[in-house]
Amino acid sequence: PANWTWKGCDFRDYDIWLVTDGRGRLTNPGKSYELGRGDCFIFSPGDRHCAVHDPDFPLSVIAIHFGIAEGGAGIRLPYHSKIGQSAVLFELLHRSVVFAREQEMQKAEFWLEAAINFCCETAEKPEAGEETIYARKIEEICRRILRNPAERCCVSRLAGECFLSPDHFTRLFRQRKGCSPKEFMIRCRIEYACELLQESSMEIADIAALSGYKNVYFFSCQFKKLTGMAPGKYRKSLRTTANPDWNSGASR
Repeated sequence: PANWTWKGCDFRDYDIWLVTDGRGRLTNPGKSYELGRGDCFIFSPGDRHCAVHDPDFPLSVIAIHFGIAEGGAGIRLPYHSKIGQSAVLFELLHRSVVFAREQEMQKAEFWLEAAINFCCETAEKPEAGEETIYARKIEEICRRILRNPAERCCVSRLAGECFLSPDHFTRLFRQRKGCSPKEFMIRCRIEYACELLQESSMEIADIAALSGYKNVYFFSCQFKKLTGMAPGKYRKSLRTTANPDWNSGASR
């Protein structure tokens, strides 16, 4: 529901918790986590935390309560993992839930153990490796935007491709490219428009449309903000630079 909150206090058992959609925030006494698709937590007895979500993008979570047999209580489980292949983990957890509902507990435990092992393997990967994965994905997104600057892209959709919340994705993107995703998209569109102004005789309105702008006035405002001059003046300056006699020739 829109007003959902969760206060987990003094867990008596274990709980594996996977976010499959939406976004929110989970806070414990030591750290705060931006929640999005692929965030997985394994809560242990005694853990304390609280969680909220964005009502416009409500969280969807699959969770399983479980215990650990005597002799395995000292096992170290990862508190938080960012799962790139969250669909795989979801399938493992889902199978465990289905068999538990059918009272086939041996099969339920088998799939739950597989899910926990999957989390442990993911958590053991060094953070630098995860950063490399995100960096590679961000570069791939940037290349796609450069190839087709007019494509309509929203930050939330791009973040979803990386299994990140929009805020976290924006932070990583800014660290990598020195600007926000939105700023990068605008820059690519204006640079493309500059090429068209230089290399073609198309009308300004047509160039605006090809650069991804439905409103030519808005295009002109963004163009001037980035280049310091209106599109028409920019084109004229290019012609003047390329041919110093152009103005005088045109006036005769």
